[in-house]
Amino acid sequence: MIYRIMIDKIVIILPKVLSIMTALNAITLAFAIELETTAIKVNAANPGPTATELNNFFGTRTVQEAAREPVRLARLGPDGPTGAFSGENGPIPW
Repeated sequence: MIYRIMIDKIVIILPKVLSIMTALNAITLAFAIELETTAIKVNAANPGPTATELNNFFGTRTVQEAAREPVRLARLGPDGPTGAFSGENGPIPW
């Protein structure tokens, strides 16, 4: 479940969600480091604010728009990055 509070069009993500996101980022990096010597790429994608049933359709992006970055990462070639976090505008700092 997504825990969000909207106050004057500003979305605040509650701490529980932030700790889950931190754990997922750590797992992504751990797998990327463990699999670095293989051909397997491990990256994380931020789909952006996507309107879905899960968040009561709060979001500005369609599911199709949000899928672009994960699909791009899935299609990376052997020279692509691993252990990266990215969104539609490129890499996002951890």
